[in-house]
Amino acid sequence: MAVESLIRKLFPFYWLYMILDESISEYMHLVPVCALLLLALLAALVFAAYFTNRERLEELRVYRLHFFFTKMANANRAFVGPEAMAQMQAARNMAMPPPSYEQTAV
Repeated sequence: MAVESLIRKLFPFYWLYMILDESISEYMHLVPVCALLLLALLAALVFAAYFTNRERLEELRVYRLHFFFTKMANANRAFVGPEAMAQMQAARNMAMPPPSYEQTAV
């Protein structure tokens, strides 16, 4: 049998092979079952890792976008300065002045 010759190659010392021979031959029918179980475990790990990473990447993408826009707004404020920001706000208010009392009266 090919498996036994492989075992003999893996265990070149005869006395070690003789010790393991009976215990190995008793459980030889479980080798395909163990192989299938290991394959199923590997597939489950790959499946779980894929979906976990996809959700984590989505969280990171949203966080990066939020961080980017916050950083840009802060950089804009720092670059322009508080006086210029006040001037721009005043210009916005002049372009669209608040409604007068007559306009808001019902």
